[in-house]
Amino acid sequence: MHIQDEIAMQGAQSLTIPKDKTILHHASQEDLMIMLNLVKPEYYMPVKGEYRLMVNNANLASSLGMTPDKIILKQNGDIVEFIDGKLQDKFETMTVEDVLIDGKSSDDVGELVIKDREMLGENGIMLISATLDKQTKRILVGPEITTRGFIYVKDSLEMLEEIKRIATEIIDANTTPNYVDYNQIKNEIRESLSKYFYHETECKPMIIAVIQEV
Repeated sequence: MHIQDEIAMQGAQSLTIPKDKTILHHASQEDLMIMLNLVKPEYYMPVKGEYRLMVNNANLASSLGMTPDKIILKQNGDIVEFIDGKLQDKFETMTVEDVLIDGKSSDDVGELVIKDREMLGENGIMLISATLDKQTKRILVGPEITTRGFIYVKDSLEMLEEIKRIATEIIDANTTPNYVDYNQIKNEIRESLSKYFYHETECKPMIIAVIQEV
């Protein structure tokens, strides 16, 4: 989105390909086989994915006739050295530190994850949990409220009681002795509490409802 903004500021127009018109970014086995047959590399080094996936990738190259000494399997921090186009037969490593995710580099997590983190940082999170009796479908424990980054519990006892009242009414309204509509309960709790929180605090915390039976 930031890149598109910069493009627009320069007076140019950018086009976005709809998700249903794009293809997966990971190559299939057939794609890799075509690439190997076309490029015919002297050395082959898988560098993307979990180690077991790189092993599968290496096995694919082996099945096409590449010898094991031409296939390189390394992990993060392992050093590969070539001199005059020849792989050196030695093993060295370097320390690789963790990378902090801030949404600014190309290999970060997706934009939606970053938005979730921003929302959690600005508005906090609230978890509403309740345990129902498996036989009668009535509430045994709860609703219990857990909140982080939203309100200070000791200063918001009246609000917590109102949250419990709203959640209890929604659970009771969607419960019969024979059936519990879990999806409806969770959706209604999120919708009702979102409106209540915004009216009371003008904040929109992330709301998670957990309903279980014992």
